Amino acid sequence: MIERDGPEASIAVVPALGARRGHGRHDLQLRITPEDACLEQASLRLVDGRAELRALYALPPVTRAHGAEGMVTVSDDDRARSIREKLRRAASGSFRPFGSEAHQFRVLPPVAESELQAFERQHAITLPHEYRTFLAVVSRGGAGPAYGLIPFGDPRALADPSRADFLRTPFAFSDAAGAGEPWADVDGYTETLLAGTLALCDEGCGYIHFLVCTGPTRGDMWIDAAVSDGGFVPLRCGFMDWYERWLDDVIAGGDGASNLSR
Repeated sequence: MIERDGPEASIAVVPALGARRGHGRHDLQLRITPEDACLEQASLRLVDGRAELRALYALPPVTRAHGAEGMVTVSDDDRARSIREKLRRAASGSFRPFGSEAHQFRVLPPVAESELQAFERQHAITLPHEYRTFLAVVSRGGAGPAYGLIPFGDPRALADPSRADFLRTPFAFSDAAGAGEPWADVDGYTETLLAGTLALCDEGCGYIHFLVCTGPTRGDMWIDAAVSDGGFVPLRCGFMDWYERWLDDVIAGGDGASNLSR
């Protein structure tokens, strides 16, 4: 549970730390390097098996999941390392999901921090944390849903690379939009509406999966289905859920098409 009060946030985490009731109270001071929405400073106390965290800034992005001990959290760094290992398994197997003939499970090297910072300075944005972590820990592109993950820095990732303000202009939509509208018939119109996004995957036939970098749904994955008058469709998940859903399906022997429009 997260409750905001001005610049601070009070976060209560119900027993997920292996604590047991009656074990008293413990105070812990943390300091984490600020990065995107990460904590600068926080105080954690454990009272009768209940952890309470008071932070100056929002929590660093985490994934919540149910485990044997109850609700647990996994940092983006840990999740990225897990994805990296899964990719090694996928590459060493005989999996043939949709589109894999294009990427052949090749995993390009990660992106150096200096390159990430240069990109963010150039576009005056901060990349969504999950995608940024994936780039730094796992890969800049290659193996991925459909015909693969468009490499970081590839001109195809920007619908309108001629605009210096393209990425820092907020993506305007917070819900599905444009269904039934002939956006693709108007030259340059869809490209204008895609401001604030990065194209990450081309599933063929003109359908593009994109990540919102600026705007009310920052960090979320969407599909550009304007080619069939389907408009923009939110997938209602972040980058790592989107990517790992594909990867888990592949390792389970599926066709990797769970995220696709087909």
